[in-house]
This record gives sequence, C-alpha cells and structure tokens, in this order.
Amino acid sequence: MNRPLRVLVPAVGLVAIITLIASLYLWPIGSQIDGPYLGFPGLAFWIGLTLLTTAAPVHVPRGPFVSVYLAPIVAVAVLGGPSAAAIVAVLGTFELRELRREVPWWGVFYNHTFLVFPAVAAGVVVMAFDSALSSVSALVGVLLAGTLFFLITESLTALAVSLRDQRSFGAVAAANIRSYGLTLIGLTPIAWLMALAYTFVGPLVVFVFALPLYTTRAAYKAVVDIRNMFTQTVRALASAIDARDPSTKKHSEHV
Repeated sequence: MNRPLRVLVPAVGLVAIITLIASLYLWPIGSQIDGPYLGFPGLAFWIGLTLLTTAAPVHVPRGPFVSVYLAPIVAVAVLGGPSAAAIVAVLGTFELRELRREVPWWGVFYNHTFLVFPAVAAGVVVMAFDSALSSVSALVGVLLAGTLFFLITESLTALAVSLRDQRSFGAVAAANIRSYGLTLIGLTPIAWLMALAYTFVGPLVVFVFALPLYTTRAAYKAVVDIRNMFTQTVRALASAIDARDPSTKKHSEHV
C-alpha cells in the first residue's frame, strides 16, 4: 500500500463509521423491512440476497471488480431507509476473493466502509420522495437514488484505483463509466420492483429477480471475456510480426 492509500483508507473508514452512527441516530431502520413478513430477520434476508449478487464479481481490465449489488441495496434503501441500506451494504458485499484472502486487508476494509456513503445517500433521496411505493413519484425517487448510489460508488472506486495504480482519476472514472455505467444504472428499476414485490407479495418472490440480475452479470462477463480474447489475439499477432524482424522488436506491441 503506497502513501496516498495509507491516508485514504483510514480516513474513509473513520468518516464512514461516523456517518453510519449518525444515520442510525437520525434514521432508525424503517418499519417495512422488519415488518409484516419476517420481523427483524428481514435485514438478514437482504444481507443474504446481497451476498449472492456479490460473491463472484467480474473483473474490469485495468479496473475494479464489478458486481450487481446495486439492485438489492437500493431496494433496502426503499424499504428500510438509509441505515438499513448502509448495514446491508457493509455486511452483504463480501466476495469469495476476500474469504480466500486474495484481497489485502486494507482493500477489504475500504471496499466495505466506503459503501456507507452511497447507501445513506440513496436512502435520503428515497425519503425525499415520500409517497406510495407504487406511485410514479416513488419510481422517480428510486431512479435518482440508484443513479446517485452508482456515481458515489464509482467516484470512490476510481479514486482508490487511481491512487493504487498512479493513474489519472478522471481517466479511470471515465473508462469505468463507459464500460459498465449504463449496465449498473439500468438495474435501478429492478430495485424498485424488488421492493414492491417484498412489500405486497412476500420475501420469497424477490428471488424471481435473481434471473435478470444473473443475466446482467453473465452478459457483462461475456463482453469482458470477448474483449480480453481480442486483446490476446492482437498481442499474439504483434509478437509474430516482431519475431520476423529483430530490429523492430516490441514495436508492434507498443503500437
């Protein structure tokens, strides 16, 4: 961990802890998430569901690992408010890589604590559109909350990647947004539908939305795999060209 990260990681962690405590004080977990179907275990239900969406993220070349946890976390923001969303974001985003200790401790700490900020922000936005969950106004609020969640998440992710790899923050953020921005923001309506289904039908029906979430993840992984295959093919051709003329060795690869 380089010096900028040694400053960033504890600073983000400290502010995240303060934010979470303040959120719990200002906005206790809403009644819907621990009401009529599962009681308090409803929070555990959403943590488990979020873990399913996070277990196997897709690695963006020269970028972060991408998961589809936006949908369940925003759904929890709708059902339980900022505090519930923050708790689910922190506890429900563990990956298999982390459990296998493939991620350094500071990476695990940062990846979980910084999610407090977008989760709380999404919950506050939803609360500003205080209306019936099935109304158009509520849908607009959820769309804005999901977009804000993505923007804050992406900004803090790009910041860490840029400091780690010593690259421009703007270049990292722009590349990531072009790569998967619309894909993740497009999950926001699914978050609204998940909240509706949980409220009016029951928790088990939420698993119906596992298929579109899995399909989104699988489709994006296919795109990344095709891109990697194309890059490997170009590198192989460049190596073959350079092998014919030692005087231009590495020239094609650099081009």
